[in-house]
Amino acid sequence: MSKLLSFGDKKIKSKGNEVDPAFIQMFDFKLLKGNNNKALGETRNIILTESLAKSIFGEKDPLDQTIILDNKEPYKVSAIMQDLPGNTNFDFTYLIPLVNAEGYSPNWNTIAFTTYIQLKKRNQCRCF
Repeated sequence: MSKLLSFGDKKIKSKGNEVDPAFIQMFDFKLLKGNNNKALGETRNIILTESLAKSIFGEKDPLDQTIILDNKEPYKVSAIMQDLPGNTNFDFTYLIPLVNAEGYSPNWNTIAFTTYIQLKKRNQCRCF
């Protein structure tokens, strides 16, 4: 979803995703600033990629700054993550917590979300 991100007189339209807080741990995204366990712990937290943070804040420290999304929703910058590598299918420059998943669709046939499942590692054995 593309939204307008505003900080002072700086306004940038950028593509982001609403995700479960476990998303950044599941995919092991490298945080350059912020706490991996708390980055999406509050409903109004936002994680920015390094290049987006530099575009908005320049050399100013972005942590704990407030960004306005679409001229209405304030979000606190809780972490800065390394830019995505070129060999990924992910396409975002910011992440915000998925707060109201039930509000999207109660139907199992919805395509509003991509779901990832992480399986526990088991002892590897050969079964015959």
